[in-house]
Amino acid sequence: MNQKNVNKGQLFGALRHSNFRWFWVNGAAQAMAQGMQFMALGLLVLEITGSSYQLGLVIFAYGIPNLVFSMLGGIIADRADRLKLLTSTGLGVAALIVALGVLEIAGYLEMWHVYVVASLLGMLQALNMPARMALVADLVERTEMMNAVALHTMVNQTG
Repeated sequence: MNQKNVNKGQLFGALRHSNFRWFWVNGAAQAMAQGMQFMALGLLVLEITGSSYQLGLVIFAYGIPNLVFSMLGGIIADRADRLKLLTSTGLGVAALIVALGVLEIAGYLEMWHVYVVASLLGMLQALNMPARMALVADLVERTEMMNAVALHTMVNQTG
């Protein structure tokens, strides 16, 4: 029974660090917001075009820059202030989504706007994710690194 208690404590051991706990909660909120962002983009594309083909192209427009710039994002995350990088990418995402909303409300939104925003979102995500993963190492002790990475990955995947 004592072994069960030890394993249970290790399962969420990294959460005993206050800074990591806040970062983990932030990661959950960010992952849910990103999921809603994709859903809203998908609905927007279907509303504008009614085409699942166009929706696939928007996802492609997001995925290619994300893939291409991920390695560069890792290099930047290792050399830059990770917190400033996360803040600026978050602000960039917010600005892009607000711009889409303003264009839609004003009646000027066209499909090419959605493609450009999806591509820029992919680039920002390629900078954001490596910075988020690298910041985990700054928030916990080395002995709890694997637990912290697992918890962080779990919260990102549930979003």
